[in-house]
Amino acid sequence: MNKTLTGIKPTGEFHLGNYVTLNAAQNATYLVADLHALNALPFEKVTEYRTDLIKALNALGYSPIVVQSETPKIMELYTYLLPLVSEGVLHRMHAYKASDGTPNMGLVTYPVLMTADIMASGCTHVAVGEDQIQHLELARDLVAKYNSHYKTSFAIPEAQIVSSTLVGTDGRKMSKSYGNTLPLFAPEAVIRKKIKLIKMDSRAPSEEKPDAEENIAYQILKAISPSVAADTITPLKEGRMGYGELKTVLTNTFFDLFGNARKIYGTT
Repeated sequence: MNKTLTGIKPTGEFHLGNYVTLNAAQNATYLVADLHALNALPFEKVTEYRTDLIKALNALGYSPIVVQSETPKIMELYTYLLPLVSEGVLHRMHAYKASDGTPNMGLVTYPVLMTADIMASGCTHVAVGEDQIQHLELARDLVAKYNSHYKTSFAIPEAQIVSSTLVGTDGRKMSKSYGNTLPLFAPEAVIRKKIKLIKMDSRAPSEEKPDAEENIAYQILKAISPSVAADTITPLKEGRMGYGELKTVLTNTFFDLFGNARKIYGTT
């Protein structure tokens, strides 16, 4: 049976965009990529966010969970993989080219550690976005080299392409760096305020809105509950629903969907 690896770095609060991305993977193992997070944050912050992330994943019922730093086999495989790849190849990778300034060696060797993650998980597929395809191609080459060099039989990983980018509250991609996320486990008052402040146009509720699919609140609603979104789109277009009511629907749907997980997490 195919098994997919999907990962998330503990670099901030768990938000709705993370949820959508993780849900895009089927039959998954969930990797808490705290070693990768060290490339961007100090150890103390990574430790704090790792604890919160594991708590969030458990509250949402994701299983099995693999924590990089608690899986010695990952670093062992990483060590054995490093001699199989040249510096020149790593300098051609997206992780190196996308870095600002002079990248640290963690970023340079990111695809090698990613390969170790895949091998240690025993997964056959990896959930990746378009920007990770190059890294997965290198991982496939490295696993093949490893099998040949060390006489092993690890599965050559295949890509499960996920297109799960979620729009943020300001219309850009939902990202912690933009400050436009909807944190799943923030206090209720914070969530309500963030949804209330989503920017809308000035059309009255009774005006027709033929472009309602482009509305930020509608896109977020569709990402978390396509069935509820389907019930709103015609009234929105025909002027039988205003954007204020849409925000109310989004808020209620959010708390209906995540209420139990928030209770398990301990959110007030």
